[in-house]
Amino acid sequence: MGVAGSILLPIMRECNNFFDVCSESGDFELNDGKIALKNIYRVNQYIALTGSLLVDGIYQIIARHEGIYTLTGADENERWNGLIFGLNIPGDFIRLCEDIDKFNKSKAGQLTGYTSENVLGAHSWSRATNKNGLPVQWQDVFQIRLRPFNRIFSSIRI
Repeated sequence: MGVAGSILLPIMRECNNFFDVCSESGDFELNDGKIALKNIYRVNQYIALTGSLLVDGIYQIIARHEGIYTLTGADENERWNGLIFGLNIPGDFIRLCEDIDKFNKSKAGQLTGYTSENVLGAHSWSRATNKNGLPVQWQDVFQIRLRPFNRIFSSIRI
């Protein structure tokens, strides 16, 4: 199983890159994690659902049977008119997202923005900041690895 769409989405937004390769528009219905689609997508491929009230986001296809696709994390049921994008996310980007997720779940990620100092046996805390004086976040820690994936404009609005 791949990285959850809820982890991918903020990182894709940060890069303005959804790695979209195709799209389809129309009326859609998501019911019990299943959706009928016209285009042919692969199992384990990610898709972006847009234009809905409740289910806009990134989902991974975990099964396909006769044009009906089962999506991970699709817990809401909804009918809507919108766009669905097929995504072709590179393995390097998936691994980067996994590393960012591990960092955010680690002690370092939870304490982001603070460093510990030990001055003459007394413990004090000081804030680690980025070049703008704001607390350091995952965007600062991973900016060099994010750079190759950055786009100026995004074709998807989620």
